[in-house]
Amino acid sequence: MHVPFEVSPAVFIKTPAEEFPDYDHAKRLRQFGYGLTAGEVGCFLAHRNAWETVARGTDPVLIIEDDARLLTAVPALLPCLSAIAQRTGYIIRLYGAIRRPARLWLEPAVGVKLVRPTSPSFSGVAYLLSPAAAQHLLKGCRRFCVSLDSYLDEETAHGCIILNTEPELVTHDDLAPSLIGGRIKPPSTIMYKVYREILRAGRDLRQRCHREVVLWQLGIRFRGVRKYPSPRTA
Repeated sequence: MHVPFEVSPAVFIKTPAEEFPDYDHAKRLRQFGYGLTAGEVGCFLAHRNAWETVARGTDPVLIIEDDARLLTAVPALLPCLSAIAQRTGYIIRLYGAIRRPARLWLEPAVGVKLVRPTSPSFSGVAYLLSPAAAQHLLKGCRRFCVSLDSYLDEETAHGCIILNTEPELVTHDDLAPSLIGGRIKPPSTIMYKVYREILRAGRDLRQRCHREVVLWQLGIRFRGVRKYPSPRTA
């Protein structure tokens, strides 16, 4: 597609995930009751390495995972989307694991819109970010206890606003086995489950308040919500 690119190597954890110093396993257990897999920790670290490369540069970069497939329209749209990412510091996501109803923010080019989903899309498959946004992501994850997808949508942790493209500019239909790996959730007491639910409710409330503030920042609080058609649902 004649787009210059650089391969950022994958990260494979050789030790148990809980032994990796940047992963806060104790906080993870306290918040969720089960740990991240070695594959999830490795995935997070691989993206973090890419953010470090972006942060050292001067231009926005599109980060795509190796099983993402760019649509042919992407090269022509990259200059326009990159200029917006550079000017605003927003992260522009080209693919969401879950497609949510959304409010239109801007139509930067014919046939593509930038929208704000009503709730998180949970995907690190393909996203465009500026060096400034990469620096914010890095500051928020010196230690981490969530997966990459969750962290990207946890805007209160890193301070970046995430917008989605509509239509999506990437497909993700590779059927190869995932390297994330499975997990076994340890048993827990009723009181511990209640405690985790209280923590979860607090996180959800904080995120909802933040997302409401973002709508005002974007100037789209009273714009109509459109449900974009997709086979992927919550």
